[in-house]
Amino acid sequence: MGLNFRKSIKIANGVRLNIGKTGVSLSVGKKGVHYTINSKGKSTATIGLPGTGVSYSKRFDVYGGLKKFFEGDDKKTRYIESDNVVVPVNNDMKEKLEDFNEYVKSIKSFHKKVSDPIDWELLASASVPKDVREENREMWENSIALAKEVVKKDTDSYLKVMKEYSPMEEISAFGNDFEFGNDDSGYLACRFNVKIREVVPAVGFKKSESTGRISAYEIKGSQYNDLAQDYVCSCTIRIAREAFALTPADLIIVNAEDVVFDPSTGNERDATILSVLFVREGFDDINFERIDPSDFVARFKSNMSFTKTSGFKEVKDISIPKLSK
Repeated sequence: MGLNFRKSIKIANGVRLNIGKTGVSLSVGKKGVHYTINSKGKSTATIGLPGTGVSYSKRFDVYGGLKKFFEGDDKKTRYIESDNVVVPVNNDMKEKLEDFNEYVKSIKSFHKKVSDPIDWELLASASVPKDVREENREMWENSIALAKEVVKKDTDSYLKVMKEYSPMEEISAFGNDFEFGNDDSGYLACRFNVKIREVVPAVGFKKSESTGRISAYEIKGSQYNDLAQDYVCSCTIRIAREAFALTPADLIIVNAEDVVFDPSTGNERDATILSVLFVREGFDDINFERIDPSDFVARFKSNMSFTKTSGFKEVKDISIPKLSK
């Protein structure tokens, strides 16, 4: 039986409200550009250079100053070009190297974090506090009602949970699109677009052991494909961990999609490059800080066609038998 998404929700719209001790801010991010405007009238822009994994941040007043963000301060800036990506190379190479290493580490480490689990049974048995403010009463009532649905293992309620708690914000900041769905068999599923070309850097920075000189270089071949595999697998594990933390689901299918070349049409199209059936029991006693994402995915039933020389190829979504009720 193939998995379908006739009941599904879209999450990760790139806009969120941040409430902290220092004030309230609104964040908007899309395709490498991220703006945060806070209640004090200051704005921070963060721009990731496509193909490099390097980002730059500057603060400025909300009214004006944006143009200067894009202007280089060093008139002697040199450039290298790779796959139509122009990368400035100036005297801040040490900072670029640090940013690059941190970025690479981050896209290989999504699986290390997860939301705190929710005790749905405890919430389902709770009642609205007598001293609750009237403006918060509806929130309490809705949360308790949702908890009662979750405890009954109503898979439609799982979709509500994934939408309400939006656990994919960290991954979605890199431009990924998510769709959660279910079918009559009771499986929770997620389909997402990994956008490898937009996330995995095509240009890197390295330091020579002999001279100490930092230089930019093109990332390609097995190094690029290895990084892409770790990135994709790390994302799929994170999605499964979030689903298991926030819902009682015992099984989740994660389908990762990306652009592939179709030789029959001569065009590119979105297709599945990794499909994994994760089982909750397989997450017991795992040290996620130390695992290799690709090796961990191999522990589960999965469809993946990958080589270090050619990268990912299209695969079929996992087909699963209908569970008996």
